[in-house]
Amino acid sequence: MDKDHILAIDCGTTLIKTAVVNRAGDISGLRSAEIRTLIPEPGCAEQDPEEIWNTGYNLMLKTLKESCVPPHRIASIGIANQRETAIIWNIRTGKPYRNAVLWYDKRAEGLCSEMSDIIGVEGVQRTGMYSIPNTSAMLLAYLFRNDARIRHGAEKNEALFGNVNTWLLWKLTGGKAHYTDISNMSVTQLQNAKELEYDSKMLSLLNIPENILPEIRGTWEVFGRTDEKLFGGTKIPVSGMLGDQMAASLGQGCVKKGDVKSTFGTGCFTVMNSGNVYVPPAHGLYSPVLWGARKNAVYGLESFFEINGDRKDKAVIEDAVFQNAEIIRRMEKFTGQKVKTLRIDGGMSASDHLCRYLADFLGVTVERPLIKEATVLGAAYQAGITAGFWSSYEETSELWKREKVFEPRKK
Repeated sequence: MDKDHILAIDCGTTLIKTAVVNRAGDISGLRSAEIRTLIPEPGCAEQDPEEIWNTGYNLMLKTLKESCVPPHRIASIGIANQRETAIIWNIRTGKPYRNAVLWYDKRAEGLCSEMSDIIGVEGVQRTGMYSIPNTSAMLLAYLFRNDARIRHGAEKNEALFGNVNTWLLWKLTGGKAHYTDISNMSVTQLQNAKELEYDSKMLSLLNIPENILPEIRGTWEVFGRTDEKLFGGTKIPVSGMLGDQMAASLGQGCVKKGDVKSTFGTGCFTVMNSGNVYVPPAHGLYSPVLWGARKNAVYGLESFFEINGDRKDKAVIEDAVFQNAEIIRRMEKFTGQKVKTLRIDGGMSASDHLCRYLADFLGVTVERPLIKEATVLGAAYQAGITAGFWSSYEETSELWKREKVFEPRKK
């Protein structure tokens, strides 16, 4: 039997999911597990990198067993991940210097205030990302200022930095591959938004040594092969990487310019596909790379807000709708493109009241997918395109299946 499935991992902020996906885009096996968040002091949030790896790897094995698909039938592995989270480890020992600092950690606020005017509007436009405390740029600069072990490791060429995708790749390949992708790096403020290489001015301003950073590649390249000890002697290519919101957009079939998806969970992330042209951040919208290659990247517009309170409460739901509608109106005004259909996912999207209220309030068609696991599915699609399962992003969008549609009612 040929290699007829993709193995995907979605390493989120609180939950890791793994799935085995076939050529029809159907999920043959799915497992999930929580990962602990550690709060060493108010405003700080961390996770144990080894726990992230061990949880994800064990879930992969369980998912393969559940789906009755042995490793030799896996054509490729795809990774989606929480973005910005900073991990630094020693190249010689493979051990992290400290816990991962999560993307919503606030310890870099003081540094960010200090650097915002220095970076300026020009720096924001150059990198496609606002100067905010939870970018990898600020988290990494803070760690260099405050952790002598990391500085010493970098001076000895022993320290390596990566977001969760890079850490998982390092572990999957037995320490042989230290790469990242243009989608994850596009929200770190470390990458030049047009060149899709590290921004030398930003590295200089923040005193971040480039020798610790992973090599940047496109999202659909072969990043390495798994260590033979991990999957019974089978060396599986790791050939897809996407940040979680980019993967969710792909899993939702938002591959055409103007397509929009919103993920309603602990917060609401809204992403519009803006095509092959980079649009600098403005009006509270930032400009990530969604997917592709350095010479053929697809960009997006994105915005986020936190959702506070009981997510089943009517007032919380309606407030989330109001805020989401404001973001979409800004996207329409900024791009001059009217949104006609909105695809939604995330835990809150199970609420018919949210879907109905959103359709009526915005005056757009709201679509909810049959397969709710958009992010892990997007990771599988990206790996599958590289592996030749699907010929294009457009072909994967044809696999999208609708569970329910909510048409706006006339007022």
